[in-house]
Amino acid sequence: MASFPHGNRPQYPPGYEPATTGYHKTINTRVVVGYPKWGFVIYRGTYNDDKLWEKCVALLKSSVNHWLRDRNQEDVLELNLVWTIVEDRETLDGAPKEAVRTRFRKWAAGRSVERDGPGADGPWVGKQCPRFRFCVYVDQASLDSLTARWIPHEKYWSLRGQVAIINGIHGHHDEDTLSHATVRTARPKDGYEREGEGEGEDEDEHDESEDEEEVYSPIEGDTSKDVGWRYKDTDLLVTWYEELHKQGMEWETWHHFYEGERPYCPKVDAGTRGEPLAMVDLSRKE
Repeated sequence: MASFPHGNRPQYPPGYEPATTGYHKTINTRVVVGYPKWGFVIYRGTYNDDKLWEKCVALLKSSVNHWLRDRNQEDVLELNLVWTIVEDRETLDGAPKEAVRTRFRKWAAGRSVERDGPGADGPWVGKQCPRFRFCVYVDQASLDSLTARWIPHEKYWSLRGQVAIINGIHGHHDEDTLSHATVRTARPKDGYEREGEGEGEDEDEHDESEDEEEVYSPIEGDTSKDVGWRYKDTDLLVTWYEELHKQGMEWETWHHFYEGERPYCPKVDAGTRGEPLAMVDLSRKE
């Protein structure tokens, strides 16, 4: 079990050799916070075609599982990958991203051993695990962007297109998280410390209030540059989960992920497009 001396920041348990390759942030975070489960919560935002949605979910799962196996991570990560898929036609059909964020935040705040499994009530789980900080939303634009390509030499469907990844802590950086006063911007590559490291060091702070706020054309009513969500490639969900582990200040993790580009619509590379989901045969073997 991880130790938390002085309540400052999580540390590796004695004798643990941190992973340094592959998906080391996901692997190491599970150890340091004492909670093995991982994976995004996925919200369904379109209800026009149940069969198409079922195909979408099946392809999401198969793509992620293939990604892990292809990178020899199935023994390390696949067992504790959790698929939490939320469907609610009454409140989520066509829902704006802010409404999904609000719902996700309530879900994350309800974290418990009874609902989420052993270790879920650990003091650092909600602060360090992307599962409780970011979620995936499949709106109509996302679903329309999805296609699948059959990879003959590997005999599987590769899912293409983009889904929305929502920053659940957008506008709430100081809630259930490390304050700016207790986090250093310079820290080990993995984000965690060994015993005795980091003592007596000065803290660097970023005052976001000093930034000049520009006004942009509204996206779902939001005229700020960072709207707290963006479309990202569906076939890289495991990579996005890895990248969203907390690094440095609260704002830094999302800043690097957001890349300063406002999400007007999903981007689809015409050169990588495959079959429309409606045409995909999930029973195909050859």
